[in-house]
Amino acid sequence: MPDLEGKVALVAGATRGAGRGIARMLGEAGATVYCTGRSTVGSP
Repeated sequence: MPDLEGKVALVAGATRGAGRGIARMLGEAGATVYCTGRSTVGSP
């Protein structure tokens, strides 16, 4: 993965699964990552 230092990423669905993995990899590559998602725990 290229160096993403100084880049910003927004990852929707980052609470689990593929979205979470993508968010982690972007962060490891140097990007500032903003994550959104929703929890399935509790009442909707």
